[in-house]
Amino acid sequence: MQIKIVILILLFQPMIMKSQNATATLGNITSCAGEDILVPLDVLNFTDVGAMTIYIGYDTNSAEFLSIQNINPAIPGGVSYNATDGQVNIAYSNINPFSISAGKLFDLSFTYLDGSTLLPFNTGTEIANTSLEIIPLDTYPGSIENSIQLINQPDSVKSYPDNDVIFRVTSLGNPDYQWQENNGSGWIDLQDNEIYSGVTNDTLTIYDVPLSFNMFTYRCILTADECTVTSDIALLEVALAFPAATLGFINSCPENEILEPMLVGDFLDVIEFTFNVSFDTNSLTFQNLENIHPALLPGNLIVNPLLDPPGISIHWENTTPVSITSDKLFDIKFDYESLNHPFIFEEGTEVLNSFSNPINITLNNGAISQYAVPLIIAQPLNDTVDEFQTAAFTVEASETNEYSWLISTDGGNSWTDLTDTPPYFNVHTATLTINPAVYSMNDYYYACRLENSHCTEYTDAAVLIVDTLTFIGNPGTTESFKVYPVPFHNKVHVSLPADYSCNSVCFYDSRGTILLAFNTKDQVTRELELDLSGLPVGLFFMNLNGIYEGKAAIETRKIMKTN
Repeated sequence: MQIKIVILILLFQPMIMKSQNATATLGNITSCAGEDILVPLDVLNFTDVGAMTIYIGYDTNSAEFLSIQNINPAIPGGVSYNATDGQVNIAYSNINPFSISAGKLFDLSFTYLDGSTLLPFNTGTEIANTSLEIIPLDTYPGSIENSIQLINQPDSVKSYPDNDVIFRVTSLGNPDYQWQENNGSGWIDLQDNEIYSGVTNDTLTIYDVPLSFNMFTYRCILTADECTVTSDIALLEVALAFPAATLGFINSCPENEILEPMLVGDFLDVIEFTFNVSFDTNSLTFQNLENIHPALLPGNLIVNPLLDPPGISIHWENTTPVSITSDKLFDIKFDYESLNHPFIFEEGTEVLNSFSNPINITLNNGAISQYAVPLIIAQPLNDTVDEFQTAAFTVEASETNEYSWLISTDGGNSWTDLTDTPPYFNVHTATLTINPAVYSMNDYYYACRLENSHCTEYTDAAVLIVDTLTFIGNPGTTESFKVYPVPFHNKVHVSLPADYSCNSVCFYDSRGTILLAFNTKDQVTRELELDLSGLPVGLFFMNLNGIYEGKAAIETRKIMKTN
């Protein structure tokens, strides 16, 4: 039996192998810019192949296609190829098929220019047998990239004299580094000394930079595997002052008043300025300038509309110059509606010194961003209940951390926050519970205030409608309740069933007005003693609210107080 199994496996093995898809895989090559390279195209299970159409994409900024080389000798006849618009087009057909179980089909020859490029198999790539039946083919792309990959270039730096400054590059490929400096006389390699540190590392530090280094430039030469990459050039500016004006980045809730700050630094020897600031006038309405710097008050400060693009033009001048090292010039007050909007310095912005010469000032734009506001998904709906039953109002919302339910007893003209006092429960959740609802609450309005860390939103008002009933009970529980004595003088005793959990006991007059309420939610005793000495002589309704057999249950009894 074992011999038969082995024979069957041997018979079916060629069929199993043939069922596997053919695969074509391009190599991933690293090189130096300017070199000619070969990218192999390796294949598996190329069986009985009589025709091929292969399309391979590449970035013409990173590589230049040259030719097909080192064609596998198993392929009879010639392979046609050309390149157009960043795609290598390869075609082959022959009446005599070839088979390559595993190996290289051929090499693609490129001149590597710089940067990196993916080499994907484009749409239309396929192989077929001599009967022109398509052979299933899985393809895997390749790539060409530099042996040294510069991830982050050095940034230009502004510094006051005698401060330390750094220039940094980030790269892949574990290269060697050499920082260079150009002081106007050409590039020279730096050496570590009391001024420079890290000249052969990715981070160059210049200590106590002197004023004389102003306008010096720096770059880094990276070398690995005989490849060399030169970083971008970074400028060092050293000065006693770097004048700057900055519009703030602020956040607000919609439909609010906002103050957009205008901040300045090294604002020295200034006798006149004009700041043209554009913004979305559909969402932002300019009001006035507030919190004006005291140094500006003796001068003449005027704000005019800016028409194209829309915004405002703020002009100030005085014969006596002002100097502000670092502070706020003023706040621009707006009525803000919603969404995110930039504040942009526009053409015509100018600052003059006491010689009436323009100051080279750096301008930094700002923006207003809207905080996330509570989003009401479903408003609370009107609720109609029988008297002494439970009413509820629910809001569904997102971006909400706090809920606060409010009541209006005058048709929505005035509102009061509710507290968790019977008959109101869960006043700080998404669902307000009123238990019990009595007739005196008929036509009361309820709404919810939704809050998150920054913003507040109010729901629509919902109306409570209460129908009167003379008696409400829960079948199956009435016989288990005992209320005594009847009539009573000052105190009433209530004996509760073992499976009933009482949350509250309320007392009403014949008009449904609540007179007394007791919170009994945490009571564990089955016997309640209620002090009703505050009630006048007369007939009252006692309403017990609780849970019976897992469901809300209400028990109502008539009681009478005597002298």
